[in-house]
Amino acid sequence: MMLLLMQKTAFYSVGWIVLAVVLLSVFALPVYAQPTSLPTSSCQNPPAGQTVLQCLWNRVVCTIVLWFFAVVIVISFIMLLVAALKFMTGGGDPKEIETAKKLLTFAVVGLIVALLVRVIVLVVAGLLGITNATNLLIC
Repeated sequence: MMLLLMQKTAFYSVGWIVLAVVLLSVFALPVYAQPTSLPTSSCQNPPAGQTVLQCLWNRVVCTIVLWFFAVVIVISFIMLLVAALKFMTGGGDPKEIETAKKLLTFAVVGLIVALLVRVIVLVVAGLLGITNATNLLIC
């Protein structure tokens, strides 16, 4: 009974820590130290050969990709924490340890894919013959 109570307490404390980290990272805003004008959209003067609508569409897609990247990183990190918690609270049960190993493997693969996503975009663009592929990574 005491072990079960300790497991629940550990699980809830990890959950509160994860929630605090997620909330702090979501609400992080840039700080402007000097009173300057806020940056304007680069779509007011779109690049040559692009309309304003195409420029805005590219920025929307790029922003969605960046948010997706951030969500994948957060989910992978939470999976790492849950896998570590399962390892600690498994109590030597082979089924729990196997579940924790699988979860840890999936979390690490997710982190690797998320971190290599920009490289993958450049490689695919190179294979497709896109010459100006570095603009795909800049919002």
